[in-house]
Amino acid sequence: MIEIIEIFKMKFEIYIAARYLFSKKKQRFVSFITFVSVLGITIGVTALIVALSLINGFQRDVRDKLFQTSYHVMILNSFSKNLKNYKNIMKRVSEIKGIKDQTPVLYTNVLLKFGANTSGGIIKGLPNNLIKRDWAKFIKEGKFREEDEKTIYIGSEIADNLGVGVGDKVRVFFPSFNLSPFGALPKAKYFKIGGIINTGLYEFDSVSILMELKKLQKILKAGDSVNYIGIKINKIFEAERIKKEIENILGGNYFIVTWQELNKPLFSALKLEKTVMFFTIALIVLVAALNIIATLILLVIEKVKDIGILSSLGATPDNIRNIFFFQGSIIGVMGTFFGLILGFLIVFLSNTFHLIKVPEEVYHIGYIKFSPQLEDIIIIVIASLIITFLTTIYPAKKAAEIEPAEALREE
Repeated sequence: MIEIIEIFKMKFEIYIAARYLFSKKKQRFVSFITFVSVLGITIGVTALIVALSLINGFQRDVRDKLFQTSYHVMILNSFSKNLKNYKNIMKRVSEIKGIKDQTPVLYTNVLLKFGANTSGGIIKGLPNNLIKRDWAKFIKEGKFREEDEKTIYIGSEIADNLGVGVGDKVRVFFPSFNLSPFGALPKAKYFKIGGIINTGLYEFDSVSILMELKKLQKILKAGDSVNYIGIKINKIFEAERIKKEIENILGGNYFIVTWQELNKPLFSALKLEKTVMFFTIALIVLVAALNIIATLILLVIEKVKDIGILSSLGATPDNIRNIFFFQGSIIGVMGTFFGLILGFLIVFLSNTFHLIKVPEEVYHIGYIKFSPQLEDIIIIVIASLIITFLTTIYPAKKAAEIEPAEALREE
């Protein structure tokens, strides 16, 4: 019975609160202020959803682009630039759960020459089957040929600098020397351009050259060693766990580095930008919530007589306080709800019609894809509701303190 009475009281308080807020006749100005308060919170929540989704989408796109040409975890020799017995290392590491694949990499700086044009670069030796699997999709001109050992695949920016195309032969100078009657001369080899790689990442396309691993080992007289082993994992945020497991297996003679460590400045900057943006735009919600105080204070002034009548009919100070608390809560819930709807609508339209375009040569992506995350949405909703609920406390308390006799006497 008591529970039924409490439910009835709550429904009564909510009904009176809604009626006061949206009255259409005498309190049109109050209704307008209510509309402005709801609109302010709606705009603030919308801005938060759009801004954080923008940062999340940009961060994910940058991360995905980076992982096209880099690895999640790398294994290097702590005391030498050469990693010997790499096949044994790969076999031992392959037992770790979560590792997707491993790639042995040998690299060195080189100089390419074609006619009068020259261009520097980094030549990387990879097993042919891995070039075919991981890089063939980026070959925009030409075709991968596994059987041809005298073929290299160069980045599109290098090709533009040299003015070469598929089938042309370029001279590659290596950082080692051959003795000749004229003294020590840099080792040079002719290679045919088998394909031109375009990943969309300037840092890669402007310096990278790929060739078969064994051929590069022979040229550099590296034996059966490489510089590092690149590891791709199934879940990128498990990189630290996998790093620790590799260290436990291999011991302290190896240096293990993760993608977070390699790109820490970039992603730290993006994280900081996201945090600053959240608190900056949250001020919009706070300013809008201050309108709730003004709205409720106006309502208290307008409804002094009603408060006196309700009190004389048996309404307790708690009932009065709850009426005005529910008024502010209705504004906060409505503003948050409409903000969510509008925010998701803008995100949907932006992703569908690619509304936010960026220079591809700068950011490596043609447009920014918005990516709302559940944890961000939850934080936005909670923050918005807490701010609006807090702003109702003072006006609701003042309304509850009005004495019925004084209220009726003033009227």
